[in-house]
Amino acid sequence: MINDITNRSSTLWSASKPNGTNVLKLPGPPPMGGIYTALTPGCTCIDASSGGVSGNPVSVGVVPVPAPGQTPEPIVCPVCPTIAPTATSTPRGGAAVEAEVQQTQSDTARINGVLQWTFQGVSPIVSRLAPSSDGNLYFLTADGDLHALDAKGRERWSRRAAGKSIAVSPEGTVYALGTDGTLRAQSAIGKPLWSMSAASGFGPIAASSSAVYFQEDRQLFAVSSPGVVRWRATVPDDISSAAIADDGTVVAAANGASVVAIASDGLRKWSFTPHGGFAGEIAIRGNLVYLGSGSGRLYALDASSGVPQWTYDTAAAVGAGPVINAAGPIFFGSDAIYALTPDGALAWSKALAKAASSPLASDGEGGVLAPLDDDISAMVNSDGSVKWATRSFGPVERAIVSPSGVLYVATQGTIYAVR
Repeated sequence: MINDITNRSSTLWSASKPNGTNVLKLPGPPPMGGIYTALTPGCTCIDASSGGVSGNPVSVGVVPVPAPGQTPEPIVCPVCPTIAPTATSTPRGGAAVEAEVQQTQSDTARINGVLQWTFQGVSPIVSRLAPSSDGNLYFLTADGDLHALDAKGRERWSRRAAGKSIAVSPEGTVYALGTDGTLRAQSAIGKPLWSMSAASGFGPIAASSSAVYFQEDRQLFAVSSPGVVRWRATVPDDISSAAIADDGTVVAAANGASVVAIASDGLRKWSFTPHGGFAGEIAIRGNLVYLGSGSGRLYALDASSGVPQWTYDTAAAVGAGPVINAAGPIFFGSDAIYALTPDGALAWSKALAKAASSPLASDGEGGVLAPLDDDISAMVNSDGSVKWATRSFGPVERAIVSPSGVLYVATQGTIYAVR
């Protein structure tokens, strides 16, 4: 037991390793530090966090202060047990959200959600976060730079760039617009591979192993290395979301408009107009295409024909998702966060105080990062229970989970990497 004489709400402690043993150093004096006194030597388990994102409980030992010139006598403490998440009731916004977060914090159910690093940029992030299979992360900032971070959050390189979109192929080729109006392909180490003239002011919207896709006016272009146009097809104005199916079909849509599917040879397969126009994102799993609408309806379409297989209606426009896992629920947000079974039945929902607008991110294991309130983000399990929650992110602007299972969250120019 220790007693905080200054009664501070939080104090930063540092550590040293005399003789190989981790020892916490007492903080400095107020106002930055505090004054502590030991009451009872022994061991305890505490909740530890970094940047407000909490991890497993940590074992801490308290020992008497040694005589001057001597080091503290080592104390061996047992490893703290890891407590499995506890299912909680479905919140309905406001006080219910707060109650669920407090319950999650009190039972130390935060077995994941450990902050790995943060990257503080000098300019807002304007593109999607694009992780690659080799652990790198790419994004554009408003000051006109394309950034490449490694798996530890260190900037590997940056290049001048334009537009508001980038794309990364499964092999790690990075595509972005140059400041001279060209579409540029770069390797993972920033080496130029090829470039071609492109009148697109937005940037590449998607990339596969064989092609990169971008839009000029009402034309979708498929370009392969080294800058050869494979085909072009008519699509809606200002594509806001696109996804690539396993057979190379590109499904694309513009907000408030129709959805089109273009085959790998550039021929249109089908077109579909959702009730109220397209809204949200496009997701593909197997032979189904999932998308939302301005009327609050979620659709599951046959990927070959565009024929609806099932729909699910909500009370507000789809503003987040859908996002999917390899298996498990289909997640999306409108007036609530919804999880649907593969056949379109409701698995669970969590009502929101206002319509969803923050992005969702699937964790690849049946869970999803979702906003539970204006300043609370939570990783929610496939059964609707909360794995961990935090206020540290603030309003989430972009979120994605990498192929290696790292959650990246962007807000106000800062990127958080969370395991």
